[in-house]
Amino acid sequence: MEILVLFTANVSLSDWKKNGILNREISLYSKLQKKYRYTFLTYGNNNDYKFLKNSNFNVIPIFSGGQKYLKIIRLFYPVYFVIKNIKNFKKFDLIKSNQLLGAHLGILIKIIYKCKFICRMGYDPNFFYSQKKKIPLEFFY
Repeated sequence: MEILVLFTANVSLSDWKKNGILNREISLYSKLQKKYRYTFLTYGNNNDYKFLKNSNFNVIPIFSGGQKYLKIIRLFYPVYFVIKNIKNFKKFDLIKSNQLLGAHLGILIKIIYKCKFICRMGYDPNFFYSQKKKIPLEFFY
């Protein structure tokens, strides 16, 4: 079974490494790797390849060109990237988002290919903050 794991918006394998959570996050997938094949769709660049080069995981960095994009472009480019490369996502049996912020790409792929999709919310401090203040949660950060 091929599983596509979507990273949280604007998070890469480099970020996981910098924050000291790379090994912890990858360990779960490593344990399940005998039954499933994983591909990580990250918001990183080509540097993300080096973190998993000696493993059986695949990596698709959205910003593989390594350019520094303006915030507004970083917001919409991932959607463009998925649409432009949509045929590459047909092979996945299941899509899993790592956090709610980033699940929009999985929803897009699910709508087009009607594959299974698991949306994991995780912890979103902005959601809880907005609930206390009684202001709507912004869709775009």
